[in-house]
Amino acid sequence: MMKNMGKKKDRRTRKRRSLMHTTGFAFFQEFLKFEGSSREFDESELDSYLKEPVMEWNKDFNALEWWREEGQKYPILSRVARDILSIPISRATSFDAYVADKRECPEFVVSMKAKLVNAMMCSKSWSRL
Repeated sequence: MMKNMGKKKDRRTRKRRSLMHTTGFAFFQEFLKFEGSSREFDESELDSYLKEPVMEWNKDFNALEWWREEGQKYPILSRVARDILSIPISRATSFDAYVADKRECPEFVVSMKAKLVNAMMCSKSWSRL
């Protein structure tokens, strides 16, 4: 009788170990499937993101919300997007920015192209940091 109890206990222990091994292995396989589905091992998040099909334009699209939802798939890119998209957009024109600064807009600035004036204004604000 004692001999049978020892065998039962041994079988239960082996079964438990086998189950733990299978469960651990199954979990690892699921993890690999998840990782493989999001991107290949050699591929960066950016490469994976750029391979995605382009979404159709929608006037109700919320970029911050989209990046929040895709945060698990692209953790680094979503943080970068959050940082960039949270920067307030200026509605002021280049001329308005000079007026707000209580300076007269020089003639050469008025004749500049908008992109150049904006670049100069950005470099001025960055140099203050």
